[in-house]
Amino acid sequence: MSKSARARDVTAALEFRRATKQFDPSIELPDTELDGIVAAAGLAPSSYNLQHWQVVAIREPARRVELAAAAFGQQSVADASCVLVLAADPDAWQLARERWDHLPAGKRDRLAANIEAFYAGAPQLARDEAMRSVSMFAMALMLVAAERGWQSCPYIGFDPAAVRAIAGFPPTWVVVLLVAIGHSAAAPTPRPPRRRVDGFLHRERWAPPDSAP
Repeated sequence: MSKSARARDVTAALEFRRATKQFDPSIELPDTELDGIVAAAGLAPSSYNLQHWQVVAIREPARRVELAAAAFGQQSVADASCVLVLAADPDAWQLARERWDHLPAGKRDRLAANIEAFYAGAPQLARDEAMRSVSMFAMALMLVAAERGWQSCPYIGFDPAAVRAIAGFPPTWVVVLLVAIGHSAAAPTPRPPRRRVDGFLHRERWAPPDSAP
C-alpha cells in the first residue's frame, strides 16, 4: 500500500468517526476485534516508549449498566458494545528497564538512568506525560475502531472514584476517560462546523486574529 493510500485511510477514518450517543445494544464486540483494535492503538507514541496506558474493557451488559450509573446515567455507556476505561500510570517511568529490556544491558541501564533522572522528583511532569500518552492512545483507539467500521465516543463525564472501583485500578493511577465502541443505532447528526484552518494555524509565530499580516 502506498503512503498516499495510507494517508487517505486515516483521513477517511477521521471523517467517519463521530461522537456516537446512540449505540445498538444488540451488537457484540468479539474478542478478536477488541484485541486487534487495542493492539493497533498500542502503536501510539509515548514518552520514552513508557506506554503509560492501562485499559479495562467492559462488555458484560450488567457491568455496562453499573458503569453508566458512574457516568451520571449516560445511557450510551450502557448500550455500547464495549466501554474501555483508560487509566494513566504516572509511575510508568519506574518501569523503564522493563520497557527497554530488549536492549543490551549496558545500553538499557544508561537509558533507564536518563529516564529516572528526568522524572524522579518531578511528579507533575510524570503525571502530565502519562495523561498526554493516554490521550494519544485514546485517539489512536478511536481511529482504528473507525477504520474497522466501529463508531466510538469518548467520555469525561463520570465519577472517577466510582469508575476506579468498577475497573479495579490502583489508587495511584489516574482515570483519564472512557471510550465506548459499538455500532450506531441512528444516523449521525450533521457534523458541527469546524474552525477554519486559518483561524488556528499560524506561520512561525502566533499572532492575534486582528494583527496585520
